[in-house]
Amino acid sequence: IKKGLKHRSVERQPARWLETEWPLLHSVVGDPVRGIPYGKIIEISGPPGAAKTGLALQISAAAKVDGAKNGWCDFEFAWDDEWSAAHGLDPEQVARFFPDVVSGGSGRKKKKTGKIGAPAEDEDEQEFDIGKRHLLSAEEVLKEAETWVESKLSTDPSCKICLVIDSLPAMLPEASIDRDLDEGQPQGGFANFLTRMLQKWVPLCFTHNVLLILINHTRTKPGVS
Repeated sequence: IKKGLKHRSVERQPARWLETEWPLLHSVVGDPVRGIPYGKIIEISGPPGAAKTGLALQISAAAKVDGAKNGWCDFEFAWDDEWSAAHGLDPEQVARFFPDVVSGGSGRKKKKTGKIGAPAEDEDEQEFDIGKRHLLSAEEVLKEAETWVESKLSTDPSCKICLVIDSLPAMLPEASIDRDLDEGQPQGGFANFLTRMLQKWVPLCFTHNVLLILINHTRTKPGVS
């Protein structure tokens, strides 16, 4: 049994490693010498303002230098092109996925009115009706990210991918998307959603050298922001 377990543990060692400039970070989430392993899921957690997103950007920039493809699921709507470029990323080369899509929309002109309610001559302004707003669920956003990963792997099966999910608390599952604010989350619903998500992404990451970074927030009380 020991021989079998030892042989199995050797087989499941990551084949690729990401080297950064922080040996201490390597010791925490990877190997002190080889770096951060591809094919694994890493969680970055901490209180607000603890530079969790900045650390994820730095790791993504190191992955870019290593030749990996970069993706970013921005559930926090915190992505900033200038800030990401300051960390060494090229915003145009990062695939970004957002949970909010504005569909439809039409434009029409409307006459400006004066103080007494009469139309002003030769003056009009553009008024837009953006139409209905469709809020994508976390499942739909993750499906888009999964499709992007699979498309990159179909083009180059040996490519390396670094995908960041920012953040776990900001994700809105399908089961909660139509609920009122005063209804709260279904008991155990979010935990079940995370379990299903990890069941899908763990084998995908390990099989295809995908480094998945999850950003999470620490809380002093369960269920309280």
